[in-house]
Amino acid sequence: MELLMGEQPREELKIFDPECFDTYVKNLEDSDTVHAMCNDYRASASFDLDEAREDIRNHRLVQCPVLVVWSKHGVIEKSFKAVEEWKAVAERSVSVQGYSVDSGHSIPEQAPESVLSAIREFCRE
Repeated sequence: MELLMGEQPREELKIFDPECFDTYVKNLEDSDTVHAMCNDYRASASFDLDEAREDIRNHRLVQCPVLVVWSKHGVIEKSFKAVEEWKAVAERSVSVQGYSVDSGHSIPEQAPESVLSAIREFCRE
């Protein structure tokens, strides 16, 4: 598992409660759990994407306020305009806000204050 956590796995692991992380790793011993996790990732690149495209074609757009939070150091920052992407699939009257935060993949664990600040601001509106 540590090999999957990045260049400095020991540092990356410090953000997780040891008991929670041990439970996570223990669950990876169950092949059904791993299969379900892989299917979740596969769905986002296939079934979920097809369904989202169909929603757009049929003008079924997001109708509730949207808050998008992403890492300054990840693929979203480098390859997408996250807020614009969400605005494109939301009703015009819907508020779409977004913030990039200084974190890695585990945003809430690595930048809890930034996430909390974004949520508070979002809820004020």
